This record gives sequence, structure tokens and C-alpha cells, in this order.
Amino acid sequence: MKSSILLVGPDPEFITGQSVAFKYLLDSEYCEQNNVHYCFNSTGASTFAKLLGFVIYFFKLIYLFIRFRPETIYLTNSRTRFGLLRDTYIFLLANLFGSKVVVHLHGSDFKSFIETLPRSWRVLADLGYGMVTTAIVLSQPMNTQFSMYKHINVEVVGNCFSEEISNFSTNIVHSPLKILFLSNLMQTKGIIELTEAVKKLNMKQHLIDLKIAGAYLTDGELTKYQMQEKIEASLSNNIEYCGIVKGEEKNKLFEWCNVVALPSYYPTEAQPIVLIEGLAAGRYLLTSKAGYISEFVKHLENGFVLNTVSVEEIIKALNYMLVNQREIEKVSQENIGYAHTHFSQEQYVNRIFEIIGVSL
Repeated sequence: MKSSILLVGPDPEFITGQSVAFKYLLDSEYCEQNNVHYCFNSTGASTFAKLLGFVIYFFKLIYLFIRFRPETIYLTNSRTRFGLLRDTYIFLLANLFGSKVVVHLHGSDFKSFIETLPRSWRVLADLGYGMVTTAIVLSQPMNTQFSMYKHINVEVVGNCFSEEISNFSTNIVHSPLKILFLSNLMQTKGIIELTEAVKKLNMKQHLIDLKIAGAYLTDGELTKYQMQEKIEASLSNNIEYCGIVKGEEKNKLFEWCNVVALPSYYPTEAQPIVLIEGLAAGRYLLTSKAGYISEFVKHLENGFVLNTVSVEEIIKALNYMLVNQREIEKVSQENIGYAHTHFSQEQYVNRIFEIIGVSL
């Protein structure tokens, strides 16, 4: 008899790197051929939506535990106080039903989140994570995110690119330079600095096209409405907003561009999937040292890695690309092999289910 497994993660309808990675698991043969069940933990943006979502989540999990008695729980764990309450509820249910718990961390701020909790919240966190047996992180240096919980076995599984990302035509750089920014649109993702840099270079007769895709979101700097105003004000003949894209629309953007840009200073950046997809598509990367990005994107080996994110630094990077087009073409070809060796979807899915304890 196949083991019963419960997967808990974000609803793929809300596009983030974490939800995309979770969907890879849900769509795999492992779920088709095994006794695997799932529950989404996305609960909405407003307070009312969160409360309503949690009530539904509360009763659905009780049903799933009673009905299927899962042997292992796989959970994409949170780094917010509300998320901690939600996760601890699962930990308690798992402990009650004798289930093993595997958590999967997709951000770079778990340790700082735990260590800065007030005493009462820290007691709750320690209680919950005392019931966790295994944690999955995206890279070896991220092992330290769980250093406060010595009993947890930490496994490393890097993110992956979608099988839909195929090897596009050779990345031959003609004028204009074509840049793709594909991410949730927040100021800390570096999109404002990127648009300003492109505008300034185009005013000097450099030909650079920029296409922007993603959803407007609020961060600690600007609300999503303020972000929308800034992006719309920056649009021109050379700067285009393409909306939220996926599937064939996304593939067409990767095929169109020479460079995939994410000059992020987002405080919880870990291993952005869009950069891995850029590697797999054979595109040059423009990014930063935010979070753990520099662990897998090497300066001038995979693209241009900014030491600091500013309009001036991005202009320097773009000028480098404009005068070193042959080098960009060479690096782009090497990026394809690098991505397929280290970040394939098959490797990712197989490794996750191996850790969970499921086989085909």
C-alpha cells in the first residue's frame, strides 16, 4: 500500500516563485501514482480574507488528517507571525497523528524572523519547530537558517526552471539590446532603477528596449498603487509593460530578449526562479548580490552582478553589455548547460519526493 502524503503550499493561481515551485510537485507523476493529497495555505491579502481563509484551512486540514492519516507532511513554511500560527497548527496536528514533518524554506530571512520574535512568540515557534524532522533549503549556505534547531535534518535542493523553457535561438545581440524584467513589481526588486537607467542611456542615443512583466505588489517602500503609477509614468516606445504572463506568453518574452534583469535589493531574496529560467533560456543575466543570488550567479561567468543597486551602477552594467556583445553571446550559450546540469525540473521534483519518502 502506498504511503499517504499531504502537501501544503501556496495556491499556484497567485504567481510567485514559491507557488510556481509548489505547482511542479502537484503536476508530477509522483502525485498521480501515489496517495498524495494537498491543501493550499494562501489566505488572501485583507484581514477579513485571511481570517476566512484560515477558518476554511482549519477545517479542511482536520478532514484531511482524519480521512487520509498522512504519514508525512510537506509544508512551505512561513516567515510571518500569522504564518507561524498557521504552520504551528499543522505541526500540532502532525504530532497528534504521528506524521513526520518536512518544511521547505524559500526565503533568506527565517533565522532573523525567529531570533527577533518577542518571547511569547518565540516560545510558540520553538514548540512548533520542535516537532519538525527535516528542513529543505535552496543552497548550502542557507543551512544556517535552521542553526537554532539542532535536531532538524537540513537537506539542500536548489530551485528549478520549467520544462516549458526550451533552448531558444542562439542569443545573438543586435541593436537594440533587449532586456526582460519578469518579477513581481516592487521597488525593492530594482525595477525603478532599471527603467531610469534605460531611459538615460536611450536619451544618449543608445538603443535599449525593456519589457516589464509581473504583478504590482506592495513592499516596505511603496504600495502597489504607487508602483503602478511609477511604472506607467516610465513607459515609452522603448519601455513596455506586458502585464502578468505565463506559459507561451512568457516563453515568447524569453525568446525575444538578450538579457534577463533582476537588480534586486529585496530583503528576503534567496534563489529567484526567473534567473534560473534566464540561464536555461540561454540569456545573459543582470542581477545583484541580494540574498543568496551570488551563490549561483557568478559575475561575468553567468552575467553581470551588481555590487550595489543604483541607476549609475546599472548604467555601467548596460554600457559593458553594449561594448561586449560577443562576450554576452558566449556566456549565454554556457548558461544553458549550467542550468540543465544544476537546475532541471526533473532533478528538483525527484529530490523533493525522495526526501519526503515517495517513489514512483
